[in-house]
Amino acid sequence: MALSNTDALRDWAERDNPRWAVWDRVERWVLGLDANPFQPPSVSWTDGEGEPYEIRSAQGEELGSFVVYYRVAHHGHRTDVIWVGPAGEAERSSHR
Repeated sequence: MALSNTDALRDWAERDNPRWAVWDRVERWVLGLDANPFQPPSVSWTDGEGEPYEIRSAQGEELGSFVVYYRVAHHGHRTDVIWVGPAGEAERSSHR
């Protein structure tokens, strides 16, 4: 699966200006999605088997206190990063 869109990673850097060590850790994890879009500690948010895409998120020791949301398009064989930021921030921004 090709990692085709990482704009959300750059948006996070511009929005939150993370420390270099944090940026490096999260960026390396995101770039690893190119080889393995199902890499730990990601979990699926999509229930339906056979759906054209799957929404996944990852949060854990590898990412510190940050979370990555991304979409895996099964038929197009591509992965798009949707949102990157502090854990809990995505939930708060969706309620605005």
